[in-house]
Amino acid sequence: MAWFKENFVGLLALIIAVGGLVAPLMTALIDKNTAKSDRFSRAIERLSDKSLAVRMGALFELQKLGDDSKSYRPDILEVLSTFVREHIENKEYWNLPNENEAERARDLPSLYDDVRLAGKILSEIYRSNNKLRASLEYLHAKGLYLGHLQLQGADLKKADFQGARLHHTNLQNTLLIGADLREATLFDTNFEGADFGYANSREPVFGSTVKKINTNMFAAHFIGANLQRAKNLTAEQLLSAHIDDTTFLDPDLRAEYDRLKAEQGE
Repeated sequence: MAWFKENFVGLLALIIAVGGLVAPLMTALIDKNTAKSDRFSRAIERLSDKSLAVRMGALFELQKLGDDSKSYRPDILEVLSTFVREHIENKEYWNLPNENEAERARDLPSLYDDVRLAGKILSEIYRSNNKLRASLEYLHAKGLYLGHLQLQGADLKKADFQGARLHHTNLQNTLLIGADLREATLFDTNFEGADFGYANSREPVFGSTVKKINTNMFAAHFIGANLQRAKNLTAEQLLSAHIDDTTFLDPDLRAEYDRLKAEQGE
């Protein structure tokens, strides 16, 4: 008790001093978080601007915010997944071909650079945490030119890519279960690690059964495409597509495909 009385003044002074340090630190932390929140809000507002340059600036700000603060990445992922879907599915945002355009590779509606930048940011977020996949199930991308688009790790189950051109598109580790690739052109497209395959269909009485959901590849061109390590991809699926020596397949899949192709020729 005597010790406490003798040191009370010193303890009180220490508490006051520590409190004096904590308060400014707490204030600085709150200010920092408020600043990040303001950056996030302003960037989202600018994403709807009519100017491509303004939208690009907003995307660069979201990219930097995601680099600065991991906690913002799930929110950025959600916002940009919606942004990409809206700009792919809404004709209002398409870059329509010029009738006099000489480059026939782009005679389909294409995307502006802001969508490609958004896809690049989504891919970076996925690479930082492979549980953070862009949510693009049932995406309607029929008959679009999607060249050089990055959607690494995206959830593209049941996506419609009929007649689309995915030249040099990065679809590594994507979920393409039930996707429609009929008559799509997939020149130098990277499908490494993509999942083309199976889904669980649960029955209320008999328990769970496994049902194969085929990705429709009829007349799809896989010239120069990378299909190595693709999951649940079968040689039978590829028979209806266009495959050549420039298509990258795992050795076992290539051998089975060549065998079936030879049998067809008999």
